Amino acid sequence: VMETFPAWNDAGDRLYYCAADSLSDVSRNRGQVHYRLMSIDFDGLSFAGEPEVVWECPDASVSFPRINGKWLLFTRSDYGTFPIWHKEADLWLVNLETGEIFPAAELNSDDTESYHSWSSNGKWLVFSSRREDGRYTRLYFSHFDGDGGFTKPFLLPQKQARFNSLRLKSYNIPEFVRGEVPDRQKEIKQLFD
Repeated sequence: VMETFPAWNDAGDRLYYCAADSLSDVSRNRGQVHYRLMSIDFDGLSFAGEPEVVWECPDASVSFPRINGKWLLFTRSDYGTFPIWHKEADLWLVNLETGEIFPAAELNSDDTESYHSWSSNGKWLVFSSRREDGRYTRLYFSHFDGDGGFTKPFLLPQKQARFNSLRLKSYNIPEFVRGEVPDRQKEIKQLFD
């Protein structure tokens, strides 16, 4: 079994992760790699019980489970675990209390939605999307109402409005941070001098 993308619940007593059955020659059979969302209890010292399937689909794959209280958001794509190149990739929500699973319709577009991160207070989401042009990944924000609904996403604001359309690089993994990010440019430069 191939396992990836572990994510703890808020209490730290349950681990969620993605798992797929191993295939021979994955590079040739990548379209058949379908990850399912799994979970297992943790008693503080070791895993307890057997892993449970939270969600699986024979023609879909799960990646990037991220937890916000009773909510888990994941990326659903046709196969594999690198959905940034999957035009069909969308964000889906799981209510961990009821087991209800559904697409996060307000967030999804006709193009790729992929990596995502919750704010520390659980009220905001940042996620990557290719909805503007299908080529470059840009960052979008949406407010979460706590009941499974999101506001209309908005593009990361810039000092100059044209920046987002002129930027020829993609964002990769957006994360909210609470503190100042240290400038390590000089230290990194010294590594290569």
